[in-house]
Amino acid sequence: MLLTHHKKLNRWLQVGGHGEEGDGSLLEAALREAREECGIQAIAPLQTTIFDIGHHSINTAKEPPHVHYDIRFLLVAQDMEFTVSEESYALGWFALEEVPTISDSAALHRMARKLVGQ
Repeated sequence: MLLTHHKKLNRWLQVGGHGEEGDGSLLEAALREAREECGIQAIAPLQTTIFDIGHHSINTAKEPPHVHYDIRFLLVAQDMEFTVSEESYALGWFALEEVPTISDSAALHRMARKLVGQ
């Protein structure tokens, strides 16, 4: 699993971001964001259906409190060489079994369990 050590949140998380005008679908937005955040252009969906959905509250001084929904797709990189974007401290490839030792993210733990079960 490719994870990013996110600068803003100072946590290891999956790559991702927000949909933008011009994205034709949620999947297109996920592919664009993954490519932008890791620099790997040869990324394709393993499946075109949603892999996981999560939500969490956002309550910062910069934005009013709201619920943030995460729509996640299962993507496959054809190239293992990545480039760290300005949004990350680091990127790294991790075995699914390592995820619980690297991140406290319940979403990452859930996704790793789902993948191990496949």
